[in-house]
Amino acid sequence: MTENKIANFLKLNPLLFLLKALRNLHFWLILFSSLSLAALFYFHDIPIENVKVGSISSRFVVAQTDFEHIDHVATKVLKNQAKYQLGSIFKLDERAVLLQLNNINRSLNETSQQTQIELDQFVEKILNARFTDPKTIRKIGEAQLDLPQEFYEYSYLAGGVSEQFWLYLTPKKSSEILLKLIARLEKIPFILAPDLDLESKIHQDLVQAVPSIKAIFKAGQLLLSPGDKIQDFHKDLLISMKEAQKNTKTAFSLLNASASLLLGLLFTLLYGFYLVKNHSDIAYNFSKLLLLALLIILGIGGAKCLEIIFINSGLVYLDGLRYTPILALSVLLISLVLDRQVAILSLMLMLVMTYLFLAFEPERFLLINFMASSCILLFTSRINRRRQIFTAVLQTYGILLPAFCAFHIYDKNLLSISIVYDLIANLSFIIAGCLVILLLLPLIERWFNVTTNMMLTEYLDPNHELLRRLTLEAPGTYQHSLLVGHLAENAARSIGVNDLFCRVAALYHDIGKIYNPQYFTENQLGGFNIHRLLSPKESAQIIISHVAEGEKLARKYRLPESFIDIMKEHHGTTLV
Repeated sequence: MTENKIANFLKLNPLLFLLKALRNLHFWLILFSSLSLAALFYFHDIPIENVKVGSISSRFVVAQTDFEHIDHVATKVLKNQAKYQLGSIFKLDERAVLLQLNNINRSLNETSQQTQIELDQFVEKILNARFTDPKTIRKIGEAQLDLPQEFYEYSYLAGGVSEQFWLYLTPKKSSEILLKLIARLEKIPFILAPDLDLESKIHQDLVQAVPSIKAIFKAGQLLLSPGDKIQDFHKDLLISMKEAQKNTKTAFSLLNASASLLLGLLFTLLYGFYLVKNHSDIAYNFSKLLLLALLIILGIGGAKCLEIIFINSGLVYLDGLRYTPILALSVLLISLVLDRQVAILSLMLMLVMTYLFLAFEPERFLLINFMASSCILLFTSRINRRRQIFTAVLQTYGILLPAFCAFHIYDKNLLSISIVYDLIANLSFIIAGCLVILLLLPLIERWFNVTTNMMLTEYLDPNHELLRRLTLEAPGTYQHSLLVGHLAENAARSIGVNDLFCRVAALYHDIGKIYNPQYFTENQLGGFNIHRLLSPKESAQIIISHVAEGEKLARKYRLPESFIDIMKEHHGTTLV
């Protein structure tokens, strides 16, 4: 019977384990992080050679697959030729034609209904007649444009309308009245007016009718040689090759998706094991762990967005984004709100990840981000003011300037305008990123319950409302808190923990004494001790009540949760 119970338990054990895991928030966070990294692995773009228009190629570049390329430059030249090969187009002045026809009709005898129909058709032909040079007529015929107008050769000798024009308009079996009408019209010198609307429409139709010029490249065919000056044509070639590779790629592969998920899970678990072993305060705190995962994904996702903008924008002003230090901004946030060692490990993880999925050459991107992150970690080692973030970021940009110049010297385009675009693009991005960080920091501190040094410095200000009340209502307690703060700061510094936090938290640990300051000896100033009138139990209740009162005040003034923990725990569990 016992063996059956054990067997049934073993059968249910995996299910119980799964149910327990599903109820654990850490399990869902691991799943979310793994899927995010797996998506970057699976949907990574096709690698493309990192070329900059105007620079000199330093290597051979060959086609990696067969592909077709539309030569936009040659196609544009042909379209312009088609546009400017079209001559001017003229028409008869409609008002002048109708006026002459009315004058002629008055002198003719009344016509039958059939003759009137014939005359109306003849007038319509006249009004739809257009005059231009023979070359334009031939171009319109070759393009097979569907136009209601009929085109006739422009006669310079006859002033526009040639004698053959009236012959062309005369039907084979014409009535006597129509022949008389035509004979009179031939003697009238009509003035031709330019038909600008029709001319513009034919221009557009001829340009659209020009087919795109396509070039076919075979795998292994040379695209660039060392020393070639890179033109827009070369960059378009590489983009066409990348599109061809993407089209041949399988839409969905279960094996590739599984491999990507395994890699994402591996990175997540290795990083998690490091946190459990060395930073348990983060590993077992869900809000901090979620914040860390979001900041890492934000950095990697930002690099992916910059890659998409760089490859698809085609704007020379944005070429500098190919090595923007976006990972450094994520490292800065992790260092400020969590831990510097965690920020360093996160940087290594993000550098490896971006190297694996970036579509263009990642070497310079990784170098710039490594340099920028190192400088930012160095400049923000003891940052206590929010404005110091801006200073540190600008100092980092100043150190990166020689690297940007070195890249352009290597590409042999130091004197080109492109270096100005790169410097301005990176400076604008860094300043914008710094402003975003300054906006996000207060939200992160509040939503994720983290305490930064900037926040601690703000709470250290004696003008804070709680500290002012403590100074006025319980001055002895305020002096006691100052002394405890200095003692805690020195003790924390000796064991290598956050000494600023210990000092600031100690300032607020006894704020509950504001309610009954006279019951505490430091506020009695050597006078009568009111506890002599109370029983030991009553004294103990009054003394310990300052903990609960302090917690209420702290929540009323929205002090950090870490301060509240100090207030609740600073008397321990021993007998009062």
